Amino acid sequence: MKIAVRLTALALVPLLAAACASPQWQAANADCVARYNTEIPADYQRMLVVRQQPTPMTGGFRCYPHGWGPGAPARCYPDTYWAYLPYSTWEMVDVNAERRSAAIRACTTSTCINRFGNSSCDVPPPGGQFFGG
Repeated sequence: MKIAVRLTALALVPLLAAACASPQWQAANADCVARYNTEIPADYQRMLVVRQQPTPMTGGFRCYPHGWGPGAPARCYPDTYWAYLPYSTWEMVDVNAERRSAAIRACTTSTCINRFGNSSCDVPPPGGQFFGG
């Protein structure tokens, strides 16, 4: 179940980034994704991964003054806070994911620079010059 959720999340990240990009960038990225998904395929291996679990912790008290003046009594309540405790778990991990993502980013940037002269695939306006940057 965890693996399916992570795979879905990994698949959505590029889609969310592409949603704000120009159609030219999306086309360049799609070409690179198709190329590098075959050149650097997913290689899932069982690995020990360290995660963090949010855990409510109690200890100590939080005190508030009750009344006015220097001798006012305080009311104290048990204090609860969240601690992120590490734990180890075995998971199936795509050991090629980072390498593939880096290759796709480099390919997309290179394609945009070669086709449009900039890394974001922005089409130059008539006259060929961008203003303000």
